Amino acid sequence: TALAADTRTWTGNGNDGKWSTAANWSDNTKPVTGDTAIIENANVLVDAAEAAKVVRLGDGAKLSLGNVLTLDADGTLEATGDATVESSFAAGLMFTTVNQVKVSAGKTLSLEATGVGTIVGAAAALELSGAGTLVLKTPVTVATDLKITEGSTLVVNVDNALPALTGTPTIAKGSIV
Repeated sequence: TALAADTRTWTGNGNDGKWSTAANWSDNTKPVTGDTAIIENANVLVDAAEAAKVVRLGDGAKLSLGNVLTLDADGTLEATGDATVESSFAAGLMFTTVNQVKVSAGKTLSLEATGVGTIVGAAAALELSGAGTLVLKTPVTVATDLKITEGSTLVVNVDNALPALTGTPTIAKGSIV
């Protein structure tokens, strides 16, 4: 029997800033495969291999990937506020089947890396929606296509941002800067 997906909200009550500490999450339960993780105005360190279906970042959220965070099949990285994801781990952020990124209108999500850190997309299109701005400061490897919709903007601040791009990018109301 499959377990129902839950929504887990960051509380920070564990006082160590680590994703793996159950006390940092609502109901003292960290997000797992299938769950939605919500982080508002906090710096969170992914310190062990973790997974979730949706990771939603609010204003002031910073997700530091010191280990791998896997977005489940059909999972989404969302930003409802200005937020940052920074990987210092090889394959720190892994998209499983799709590369869905949704950024709310007027908001900016920055994907960054330090040292050996990388962002690994699935062998599919990078799909940007939500009318906000995604800033790539590190390549998204493996992503094979690009789809921008809903007035979204992709800002590329790195060479070879989509190294596996083989398809023809689709921009249906949006832009690349």
